Order: sequence, then structure tokens, then C-alpha cells
Amino acid sequence: MDKVQCDEHGEQERAFVCSHLQEDSYALGFHHSEESDSDYPDAWCDDCETIRASHDGWTDEAQSLVSIKLICARCYRKTRARNTKPEVSLEAISSMRWKCSSCDEIHTGACLDIGFDHPYYWDEENETSHCNEDFCSIDNSDYFVRGIIELPIIGTNDHSAGEYGVLLARPTSSASSISRMLKTATKSLLCSLGSALKLKTTQIHSV
Repeated sequence: MDKVQCDEHGEQERAFVCSHLQEDSYALGFHHSEESDSDYPDAWCDDCETIRASHDGWTDEAQSLVSIKLICARCYRKTRARNTKPEVSLEAISSMRWKCSSCDEIHTGACLDIGFDHPYYWDEENETSHCNEDFCSIDNSDYFVRGIIELPIIGTNDHSAGEYGVLLARPTSSASSISRMLKTATKSLLCSLGSALKLKTTQIHSV
């Protein structure tokens, strides 16, 4: 399988897209060959699709009017997410109004960020439990650390951010092992969570 060395992602499978789908483009449309069995079929934007359609396919003349660029598979997934046009756009729901539970104010536009104060079985009256903005322990047995996962919104340059508590340990873990995990685990565990959920183009940020 052919590979390419990407400055950002290292060695990856290679893919080809029109030059418009490079860099930080978004909402340009994303077309690809339906006949290809590749995970990363050649792709092009709406403007290049107009050229292809007007020539009844990718004839020599049509190809001469389009600039094709080599990118890596991860860059391909990123540009696919940013340029695919969804049925409903953010502009279509720009008049949505919602009330924030933190500031108690009314806001207009899409609600893109969601968070949770504590795990669902947290009991603030339980003296053996502790919870703050970053860390939560319940009955001195279940330990959680808070992290933020940012997911790209299809066809836009925006992200939706969700705050999640990741369970670090169970009763068999010692206090010292919990301390060591808290120092290093936040980002790596959230990356693992994103991988397990097969999240596309995920950015992970520690709190």
C-alpha cells in the first residue's frame, strides 16, 4: 500500500484531492468516485464537479483544468469532514434560542458546547465522595478526570465541544497509582476514548 510522509501526521496512506480541498478550506463540497473501492478515493470540490459534469466525466480536457494534490489519509478525513455539505447548516438554525445553565442567560444560535457537572450517580451528601471542576471520586473507589473532546461539525470550520468524565480506576487501585495516573492520563486516556469511539478528526484538550 502506497504511503506518504505528512509533515503533520507522519507516515500515512496517500490520497489525492483537488487543490481547493487543501489547507483550511470548508463548505466547498466533497465529491468522489462511487466506483472506487479505496478507503480514500480521489476527491474534488463543487467547482471541480461542475468541470467534470460539463465534460461528461474526467476527460483529458477536464483533467487539464483541475489541479490535483497529494495528501495523507488523515488530512483527507479532515477535509472530507470540513467540506461535506450537510442537509442542515448552522445558518439554518441561527435563530435558535437556548438558556445556559452556567450563566443563566438566553443565547441565540446553535448550542455547540455541552458539559456535565458530575457523574450521574454522584451524591453531594456522601462524605466519602469529592467532586470539583477537574476531578471526582465516589466512595473512594471510582475516580474520574474531566476532559474536553472537540468534534468537527460537518461542512463548517466550527467544532462542537463536549466535557466528559473518564473513569480512571476501580477499588483495586492504590492512592499512589491514582495520583500517578492523574498527572499523565488526562490527554492520553481521552485520545484512547476518541479512538475507541472511532471519532473522525478528533482534537483532544486536557482541562
